Amino acid sequence: MHTFAQRMFHGALSALVALGLLTATAASAADPYPTGPIKLVLGVTPGGGTDVIARALAQKLTVSLGQSVIVDNRPGAGQTIGAAFVARAPADGHTLLFGTQTFAANPSIYPNLPFDSEKDFVPVAFITRLPYAIFINGQLPAKNLQEFIALAKSKPGDMNFASAGASSLPRIAGELFKLRTGTDLVHVPFNGTAPAVMSVVAGQTQMWIGNFLTMEPHLVSGKLRALAVASEQRYPNAPTVPTVAEAGLPGLHLAAWYGVMARTGTPPAIVERLNREFNKALADPEIKQLLVRDGAEPGGGQTPQQFGEFLKAQMKEFQDVARKANIVP
Repeated sequence: MHTFAQRMFHGALSALVALGLLTATAASAADPYPTGPIKLVLGVTPGGGTDVIARALAQKLTVSLGQSVIVDNRPGAGQTIGAAFVARAPADGHTLLFGTQTFAANPSIYPNLPFDSEKDFVPVAFITRLPYAIFINGQLPAKNLQEFIALAKSKPGDMNFASAGASSLPRIAGELFKLRTGTDLVHVPFNGTAPAVMSVVAGQTQMWIGNFLTMEPHLVSGKLRALAVASEQRYPNAPTVPTVAEAGLPGLHLAAWYGVMARTGTPPAIVERLNREFNKALADPEIKQLLVRDGAEPGGGQTPQQFGEFLKAQMKEFQDVARKANIVP
């Protein structure tokens, strides 16, 4: 039988152990974030519109988080190299993916991705969307969308559309255009947006569906012609270009978008903190001006859950288009 002294000793020991556990738990809950530099991983090369926006946001978050936010470009394989890198990173919020609509399209294009797009990532913040437009070579006789559709139907299999790769949104957009219009345009993939656009400028291909970024010089020179904006509103920087509905093809709404994701398992408190910081950066007048200048629509204010629902809807839409168009890499 325990003596009174023994009981007192064991009771005190238990209290100390419990206090230690409570202290450790409190210390864990109060662990600072971030504890070091944050990598914002992009699956595209430096210098493009995606890279410019990511770097502007990284500068704002460097200040607000008190740690360096570094843009880490890892291009290639339809942006899957960058995504795979993030999927293998520790789930501590220090390695993030700055993804685009290609992230949502890849599961429908590539059967053996080195990651699970739905299970390996959690949504953090929706950044922005950039409405797409239908562009054609300026030397074509078609002056509007209906004339181009008629021209394409008169030459089945003889006209091409360019894309930035097998799983790029311009590829999905081109295939959706074919389905909606009953045209037979041949897909010609390029390694990125710049060479794809230049192929249309040079007349090697006839159509490109993409955003207005870097298009102004080609439109001013007449080498490209914008037929319609694939959104419900006209593009503010090109107000004379009709919407697809005004041009006789309602319902064809397409846009590029950017969003931030983290590795699954990242603590919810860190995800929420990052969401607040990105939304705060998107509300900054300098960032707003940058986005509006390029015709983008800031997405600040969305919760991770709202971005997650959007992401699921995008994956479903791309899956349907890929199936109907029999898209393969």
